[in-house]
Amino acid sequence: MKSCASVVLMVMAVAMVPQRVLAKPPEPTQGDLPNIHRTDLPALMTTHKPPYADLTAPVDPAITFDRLDAILEQGLTGRRRQIPYLSIGRNGSYFYKTETLKNPDGIEQIGARFVAKLSAARMLELQRILERTNWLTAVGGEGPATHTDAGTMTIAVTRDGKTKTVTLNGRRPSPYLELQQFLEDLDGQEDLYSRLRWPNERQAALRELQEAISLELGRRGTGARKPAVAFDRYYEMFAPTLTRWYAGQPDELRVAIDLMVVLKKTDQATHVGRLRFDRDSRIRTAVAEALPVLLGEEAIPLLEEMIQSTSEARWELIKLGDPAVPIIASLIESDVSREGAMSIPLIRAYIDHWKDIPQPIDPRIVQAVLENLQNDAVRDRMSYHQQLLKLAGEEEPKPLTAFETAQLFLKQLSARDSKGLERLRSNTGSLEKWLQLRDSLDPSTELYVDSIWVDGTTGFVLTKPVLDKSGNSTHFIVFLNLNRKTDWRVGPAVAEPSERTLYKDRFLEAHPKAHEVRP
Repeated sequence: MKSCASVVLMVMAVAMVPQRVLAKPPEPTQGDLPNIHRTDLPALMTTHKPPYADLTAPVDPAITFDRLDAILEQGLTGRRRQIPYLSIGRNGSYFYKTETLKNPDGIEQIGARFVAKLSAARMLELQRILERTNWLTAVGGEGPATHTDAGTMTIAVTRDGKTKTVTLNGRRPSPYLELQQFLEDLDGQEDLYSRLRWPNERQAALRELQEAISLELGRRGTGARKPAVAFDRYYEMFAPTLTRWYAGQPDELRVAIDLMVVLKKTDQATHVGRLRFDRDSRIRTAVAEALPVLLGEEAIPLLEEMIQSTSEARWELIKLGDPAVPIIASLIESDVSREGAMSIPLIRAYIDHWKDIPQPIDPRIVQAVLENLQNDAVRDRMSYHQQLLKLAGEEEPKPLTAFETAQLFLKQLSARDSKGLERLRSNTGSLEKWLQLRDSLDPSTELYVDSIWVDGTTGFVLTKPVLDKSGNSTHFIVFLNLNRKTDWRVGPAVAEPSERTLYKDRFLEAHPKAHEVRP
């Protein structure tokens, strides 16, 4: 019994040991890792001295501080665990540094050592911000954070050989807020540049850069403050992507194309244009949006090649305005395919973007739509034509009567209007023979309808007397094939005056229900 009691006491003793003694060792926190800390600022300033680039470049006399150094410690809600050190010299060159860290999962976050330069405009902006803080002595810099999970920014400004250091806990009021935003934007720019070099971070970084570019171009916005990003910082990284496009991934190519648009790199237009036939629709869309920016009016023939494959190409072509109208009108008017491969997408683009198109719409486009409606193949797909005409305040043309159609044909034949005649030609008609017939007549002769007989889908036309080149009087006979109500297909035939009665009698014999049609 004594032995059993001892065992029970031992079990109870173990159970009474505090839980923290038995728990697993905690995961290392940010403070446990070899990271940069605010207390490292003096040593870092001693080690790193500006200028970091353009050592011989003249310094803007408006810049009156010698250097700015900062350490940006993230709050608990920050994405990264690496703490950056920033040092900006008077000539705008800056040094950016983070340490390589090993996360608890064993994956390393590679450190950064970058040297670059701020633009003259950004340096003047920084100068004005520092002046508003009275060189870090203005009220509002010191004090505890007013919100939880706040980060800490330690900033040192050296001017006239003297250094002033301030620690900003959390978001501070203006003018320190503007200083914090300036440094955070620069940190974000360099952090993104750094992560674009990491294979395990590149995809997420590409998405962030794409979003930043889209905000810059005004394509989308969340209402949040748009960070200041020097996009030329990424040019050297992405320009080679366009030259070796065959090896690039879609997301990389899209970023590269949009980046050239932001930077207006016209010298890259050839490389961008090469991708207009890419199988990825997102890349084609990016190309369509880029070409007008990089090439202006010279983009028109390239966008024309993209009309059937890329909806954005149609809209970009329309947005080019007057220079693009002739080619758009030509594509709409001349499209005789039953599928409407060219005309329908363009007409729909006008409809879809009607509110964004300067009004009134160019009359050449309206006329092209009206002309295209005369094509027989359009009869199955005319709803878009009708909608555009309605938006433009134009009445849809009424179908021609048999008399009007016949007279139109004769008028076009008199004028040798090949384009108009082609629209009336059936699959058995011969435009070449029609024109040869016209050439056999007196050049000054004009053809007019004398009488028409119609039976169902077939018609017989007799012209008024005309003169041939020998001065002889003759009549011109036309057989009409009425197809789909008022849509005519015309095929010509010629007869001497003595033969016209025979032709008419044969027609009436074959079509006993024929009736004469008057204007």
